[in-house]
Amino acid sequence: RHVFYNVTENASTDYVVKEPGRFQVEVQLYSNGSLQTTEIPTTYLAKNGGVYTIVVFGGSQLSLTSFADVEPNQLSILWQVPQYVVITVGEVLFSITGLEFSYSQAPKSMKAVMQAAWLLTIAFGNLITVVVAKSRLIQDQAIEFFMFAILMAVMTAVFTVMAHFYKYNVIPADEEDGDEMTKYRTERNSA
Repeated sequence: RHVFYNVTENASTDYVVKEPGRFQVEVQLYSNGSLQTTEIPTTYLAKNGGVYTIVVFGGSQLSLTSFADVEPNQLSILWQVPQYVVITVGEVLFSITGLEFSYSQAPKSMKAVMQAAWLLTIAFGNLITVVVAKSRLIQDQAIEFFMFAILMAVMTAVFTVMAHFYKYNVIPADEEDGDEMTKYRTERNSA
């Protein structure tokens, strides 16, 4: 792979984005009024995530030195997979439990409203997250995550108190919707 730079003496080039790999540098420069192309024998290695400054120096024989302005990535992106799996499993378990609880505790005429209210609370939670994250009221992201952790701890305490005083609603079997096939069989047998 080659990287081409067009420079004048004692000047710099524009920022260049390159994929990771080993590169041979070729420099075009004006010397004594004529354009000369020189290939530098030294190569440089660009790693994923790194930002490098390449300095070309010398007189008749050019060479280069590379400096890592930002160190390349040391961790694989695949380390995020277990975190996403845990978050997804937790959200699925929480969502199923919450929907089942809101459905089982609602009167027959309010079941759809309760499920809509459940989804509305999730929407409000997502809205709060977006507003806080996009408004940049908190500049340091670590402090922002710490604030979210504190909010979750406060809400856990509130839900613990609410759960302690909650009286479970037992709905009699005759008020339950039941299975449609069971209803059909019952109606058919009674006729």
